[in-house]
Amino acid sequence: MPLGFSRLVPVGAFGVLLFAGSLVLAGCDGAGSKQASLYERLAQKWTVERVEEALIPPNRLDSVQVTFRQDEDGREYRISRQYAPDSTETLVEGAVVLGRNNELRMVSGFERVVSWDFEFQGTQAVFDVQSGSLAFLNALTSGGARSPNMKLRLAPVDE
Repeated sequence: MPLGFSRLVPVGAFGVLLFAGSLVLAGCDGAGSKQASLYERLAQKWTVERVEEALIPPNRLDSVQVTFRQDEDGREYRISRQYAPDSTETLVEGAVVLGRNNELRMVSGFERVVSWDFEFQGTQAVFDVQSGSLAFLNALTSGGARSPNMKLRLAPVDE
């Protein structure tokens, strides 16, 4: 006996919802894959090549290195200063969280969360501060000033 129209509507609606759900899940997987790929490219040791628009002397962050890594504990960063080839001091370290649209948040280690937008330009990584510039500068220099438009240009360290 053929199914009536009133019985086909719920079956069709279920099929549409199932299809829409699979598209959403595929989109989430794509976004997660993009984040993983971005962090994989970021996961190395970088040196601060240039600081733009910060209210500090330009050479104040010379010899500062930023290392991003991922291990069984999650994504982490470490910021250190190298005094000699075999002498480094860790200035701050903590957990990293990637958000949408190339947002990176340093969620621990500083007195508050430090948020950046970042992008790759050639071999450099360019970080544009969104919030927490004062906390960032205070941890790395003595007596920083809030720099709402601060950008960091990081270059990979050749090891």
